[in-house]
Amino acid sequence: MLKSIMLGFSLMVNSAAVDAVLVDHDGYARDTSSGLDWLDFTITQGQSYEEVISETQGGSLIGWRYATRVELEELSSNIGVPIFGNQGTRMDSDLPNLLDLLGVTHSDDTSRVANLISGNEYFGNKDFRWSSRFVDGDLNLGYVDHVLLEYGIIANSASNPQYASALVRVVPLPSASVMFFSAFLLPLMGQVLTKCTRWTLRIGA
Repeated sequence: MLKSIMLGFSLMVNSAAVDAVLVDHDGYARDTSSGLDWLDFTITQGQSYEEVISETQGGSLIGWRYATRVELEELSSNIGVPIFGNQGTRMDSDLPNLLDLLGVTHSDDTSRVANLISGNEYFGNKDFRWSSRFVDGDLNLGYVDHVLLEYGIIANSASNPQYASALVRVVPLPSASVMFFSAFLLPLMGQVLTKCTRWTLRIGA
C-alpha cells in the first residue's frame, strides 16, 4: 500500500496554494510538487560517486541521475526548511518524515543525518563533488532541524559508509494512448452509458 506524507508546507504556484506531497513507492519517494522521484538514500550508501555513476550508465540505476543543487534546495523548501544562501534551519519541519522515507546514513545521541553526495563539482574540479547534509536534530537537547547544501567535499573515488548519493529521475509522463483514453474515450463512454440507462428506463416504464 502506498504511504503518503502531507508535508506541512504550502507552495505558491501560479498564485494558487498547492500542498507538497511525498509518496513512498518502496525504494523511492515521489515529490508531487517538483515532479521528481528521489531514490532511497540507503541504496547507494557507502558507494563512491564513480561507482554510482557507473550504475546509472549501465547497471541497476539506469534512468537515475545525480540531483543538482537547485533540486536539493527545492526538496529542502518542500519539507519546510527554506534555504537562505547555503543553509536553512527550522525548529519544526517535515525533515524527520523525509528521513523516515528515504533513510539515514548516520546517527548519534543528538541527531539523525543524511550525508548526500551531489552532482555538483567542487569549484570546477571534476575529481571532487560537493556533499549536502540533512539533519534531524533532537530539539530536547537543543539541536534543530537544518540543511547544509554545500557541507563538504568528497573525492569521486572515495567511498564512505556515512555517505549516500542524492539521485533523482523525472516522473515519467503517461503514454499518448493513455492520455487519449483518459481525455476522450472515458468521457465518451460515460455519455454512452448515460444514454443507455435513459433508454432502459423508458422501455421499462
